[in-house]
Amino acid sequence: MLTEQVCLECIKKTADRAIDRLKKNEIRKENILNSINLFLDKVDKKYSPIEINFEVFNLISSLSEIYDPLKELKEQANLNANQVLPYIKEEEKKSEDILFSLIKASVAGNIIDFSIDKEVNLLSTLKKVLNSSFAINDYDLFLEKLQITKKVQLLTDNAGEIIFDLELLSFLQKRFNKKIVIITKRFPFSNDITLKEVKRLIKKVELKGKIISINNKKYRSYKKKIKKKLDSKAVVISKGQGNYELLSDEKLNIFFLLMVKCPVIAKKIVCNVGDVVFFQK
Repeated sequence: MLTEQVCLECIKKTADRAIDRLKKNEIRKENILNSINLFLDKVDKKYSPIEINFEVFNLISSLSEIYDPLKELKEQANLNANQVLPYIKEEEKKSEDILFSLIKASVAGNIIDFSIDKEVNLLSTLKKVLNSSFAINDYDLFLEKLQITKKVQLLTDNAGEIIFDLELLSFLQKRFNKKIVIITKRFPFSNDITLKEVKRLIKKVELKGKIISINNKKYRSYKKKIKKKLDSKAVVISKGQGNYELLSDEKLNIFFLLMVKCPVIAKKIVCNVGDVVFFQK
């Protein structure tokens, strides 16, 4: 998808918030922000928003000389998610369809996103999503595909939501006897989860899965490598809006699970900003 002006404005806001969190003096932060704004003012809109985002985050990391600029934010997101995990486990006991409830919890976790403007009360968000409907819902199709595959692949997104994703994968393995493959970024990018973090977190759940990390230093090679790792015989759960941008044009067995966070994506999917969706394209 091509970049629109509203996409650049969103990227600028996200970069501004990331830079504001850097443990650098104000002059250094202002210089980094000016460099980012200069890059965005000149960038060619033929590139996709996510491709531009890759370059912006790499710039922030290199100019600040901080390997993982949002490390503390990610750790806090995981901590917050773990604190509400007991609520999800209690809801599982009450649910008539545990799998569907866990999918809803997973997408509720997708709302924990550094790139959106407002702070999120995670527990109230969970309660709201668990008691609401998907704007687009291919759950029945997901169940059909699940019956004829031996493998589920998860393409990860943000820190925080990974806690709920792992609960979902654990259930799919125990109840449906599926092989689990987790595909994640190798290096820090915004508040996305990485290989190092997934390896640590997976030890805390009843889940035996293969973890594949993809070198994400360069967007185009990252996209090619992702496509090579996706198994056409598996059911693929793709988390988040960024992964939708990455893979929406691919003809694979992909189920996109996300909250719609911008008008450009809303228009493409044909829904409203703020909707939660679960669909195969």
